[in-house]
Parts: sequence; structure tokens; C-alpha cells
Amino acid sequence: MSLVELPNGSKLYVESRGLPTGRAVVFVGGLGADRRMWYPLLDVKPNELESKFRIILYDWAGSGLSPIVNAPPSIESHAEDLALLVRHLSLESPYIVGHSIGSFISAKYAVGNQKSISKLVLIGSPLSPAPDEVRTAQKQAAAVVKQVQSLEPIVEPSVHALVGHSNTNALALAYTRVLLRAQPLEEYAANLEGAAKFEEHVEVEKLEIPVLVINGNRDQMAGDGSALSQAIRGSKWEVVADVGHSVPIEAPDAVAKHLLAFL
Repeated sequence: MSLVELPNGSKLYVESRGLPTGRAVVFVGGLGADRRMWYPLLDVKPNELESKFRIILYDWAGSGLSPIVNAPPSIESHAEDLALLVRHLSLESPYIVGHSIGSFISAKYAVGNQKSISKLVLIGSPLSPAPDEVRTAQKQAAAVVKQVQSLEPIVEPSVHALVGHSNTNALALAYTRVLLRAQPLEEYAANLEGAAKFEEHVEVEKLEIPVLVINGNRDQMAGDGSALSQAIRGSKWEVVADVGHSVPIEAPDAVAKHLLAFL
């Protein structure tokens, strides 16, 4: 684990796991979490992902242990950081796996760098931009956090939107709360604002690399992923039953199975 400084000045906290000589899989997390959101997925036994691949986890700017150097943060700036990180680590044709906002970041990077990556996985992602109601909620949440200087007023509404109707999944709810409460307050608010301002349609229809779309059938934020999959010619679409938006946390076994079959 280390803080990596990129040519544009960004400083990203990076964790490398798994097989050092294996093909790299770069995981790009969602808003309100950090690289640790992928831990349940990597704890699935037997751990075939770590035995077969070099796993790259990182906190994008303003999440976890990565500061915001280039303000204000945006989907565009995060995609630029991802491109620079792949080059900095000298990753040859890596696989990219994104969740939620991390899927927007991953897709935007992939559209402009198709020769640099092998496969793309988008989890819990709608077609961009996000629905108006989601972006409005992000803007309102940022305002509340900045006004009261606390994450607490938004924790429960956010957690239940992320985990959706799987309210019996106590571990998923608890872990999602832990991740959200661990986010740096000002930086989280800035990233909420950046996400709310992202109104661009990422041209995923231009993708010519293999793409896997994974969504939960109870996802209140992104839907079931059908529209996204239909927009990407030749993409594979998987729906995980009885989970909401935080698919890697709610159903790590199912996500691991789909990843291993696709990568």
C-alpha cells in the first residue's frame, strides 16, 4: 500500500494484492465508499480472483486516504487520474471493474483508451448521465453535509438507497454505514457536487472491447442495467437477484462468479 503521485499532481492511495505476475484488474469504487468496498468480494472463498490476477485497489481523489489535489473533483478528473494511474503502474492491457460512479469513471476512461485495456466491467451503472432524481439527491446531500458539518443526517437515507430493499442483509447494511462514515467530510461533499454536475452521455456505444454489465434487480438508483447493456453492442448482461445498488457488498459470491467467468 502506498500513496502514488501522478504527473498531474494527484495523489492516490493504492493497494496491490493477488498474483504479482498476473493480468491486472483495476477496481474503481463508488461514491460514499473507498477501495475497501471490494474487500467482501476478495474475501470470497476460495479466493480465485487473487490467485489468478494482480488486484489493484485505489481510493480516487477525495475518498478514503486520497486527498483532493486538483479541485473541484469531477468524473472527468477522476477518469484522467485513472488513465494516469494505469500508465504510472505500467499495467499492460488491464481489466477495469467499476461500480456506480466508478462505472462512469471507468466507462469514460475506456471510451478514450480502448487500445490500452482488455475488458470492462460496469456494476450498478445506468446509462450516463444518472437520472435527474439521483443527481438532485446528490446535490441536496452535499448541501446538508456542508451546512451541518456532519455526515450523520445523510447516513441512513444513503445506506438504504444503496442497499435497497435488502434490509434483512444486516452485514451489508452495517458495512455500508462503516464505509460512508469513514469518508472525509469536505471531500465527500465535493465529490457529491461533482457527481451531481455530471450531465454528459458517455458514448458507451463506441466501445468495441468486451463489456460485462452487472446490476441488482432491486437497484433503486441505476435500475437493472438493461438499457446500458443494450447500448453496448455485444455486451454481456447479468442481473443478481434480491440485491440493490451495492452489489459487490450485498452479493460478493455472485459478483465473483460472474467476474471469473468473464475475465
